[in-house]
Amino acid sequence: MTYPLPLAALLMTATLSGAPQAWASCHNRPGTPDHLTIDTVSPNAIGWSWRNATGKKIEEPLMWFDIYIRDGNNRPIGRDMTGTGPFHVSYNLRTSLNEPGFAPATRYCFSMRARTQGGTQGCVSGNVSNIACATTPPAGASTIRLTPAAASPSPITISAAGQPGNTIIISGHGFLPGAPVGVRVTDNTLPFVLITTIGGQPIRADAGGGLNVTFHGLCKAPGTLFFSAEDGRHVPSNVDHTGTLWSNTVTITCT
Repeated sequence: MTYPLPLAALLMTATLSGAPQAWASCHNRPGTPDHLTIDTVSPNAIGWSWRNATGKKIEEPLMWFDIYIRDGNNRPIGRDMTGTGPFHVSYNLRTSLNEPGFAPATRYCFSMRARTQGGTQGCVSGNVSNIACATTPPAGASTIRLTPAAASPSPITISAAGQPGNTIIISGHGFLPGAPVGVRVTDNTLPFVLITTIGGQPIRADAGGGLNVTFHGLCKAPGTLFFSAEDGRHVPSNVDHTGTLWSNTVTITCT
């Protein structure tokens, strides 16, 4: 089923007004990754992560990265990576990478830029990230975690109820109290859209982490709409490939 243009226009207008473009040109470069940290070290591998300063919530975009690896004296070691990826990124959330092939008991330093295409293609962020350094442990040592492991967040649960007059109520619990909430809507043919405001006001969870939001006029033709929601929390990619904690998916049948 394909919705007529008015539905797509309605949702995109509600969501995209003032939003940044997902794909940067050289006149609009991707944001510089920041808060780069070394998370784990073993004798032959290093894991690090960074906060993304680029990313669009309508579609989890793909981003590539230039990664600069230096020794403890800031000298190149022939391990730089240009346009490595792709990675699914979301603005303000973290992405992680674990790289093998390092020497034991050796100090290494990392920095990076974002890139809009793989290899040497596309455009890079205007600045280099901060530098993060760590020393690998001696041969035979166990992996050492340098930053606390993130606890798995509690699930978000939502439900949907159709009401007369083309009205849909989305309710739920498990959100961060008072957090901005995005409600994802798709009919499985359109790229999904994320509604973050109603009437110019942001959608937010209440003080208890609950959600109750009413939409009008979303059904434009017979078929099924699919809804899920998020509050911006990050999860490991093995939990969700988007790196974002999403609720369950619920449906409404439009007649």
